[in-house]
Amino acid sequence: LAGRELPFLEGNHNLIFLPNDESINFSITNNNIEIFIVMLKSEVFFNYFPVNSSQLFMNFREKAQKGEDVVLLNSTNFQLSWDMSVLINSMIESDRMDECNHIYFKAKIIELLGLQLEQFMTVNAQEDRFKNLKKDELERIQQVKNILFENPEKNYTLLGLARSVGTNDATLKKHFKM
Repeated sequence: LAGRELPFLEGNHNLIFLPNDESINFSITNNNIEIFIVMLKSEVFFNYFPVNSSQLFMNFREKAQKGEDVVLLNSTNFQLSWDMSVLINSMIESDRMDECNHIYFKAKIIELLGLQLEQFMTVNAQEDRFKNLKKDELERIQQVKNILFENPEKNYTLLGLARSVGTNDATLKKHFKM
């Protein structure tokens, strides 16, 4: 990533580790997008980073500690949650000028980091569960989800949904749980 552009769409976020002498250009597709960047020293950042957690976090920590290159926590950017947006807006719109404003901003930044890490952990755990499903099985589950979301007022049976996507009720139930 070093010296290359990193595309971000509106409402995207990611965690990026930059070694001390590195910089990165953000490719912006819309001139109306605002960018909010929080830069932390690595020792501060890793003080709040999950220890002995998922493989995703362990790989990120290992690559960052080597300090060889720019490291992204996840290869794709995620969409900001509503909570993250509210938190960022509260920091941007804050007019705190008192002696304790550094405590306020530190707390907000730690909260934002927590929300980001929680989102990455949740998605990573879901992806791990889906690795056991074949592509066609995953597509069937998505078809059922679409049916349910498009017509929430209808009454469905498990057997009826299973037949509509070409599987049986026991298999659909098992895959849906996964």
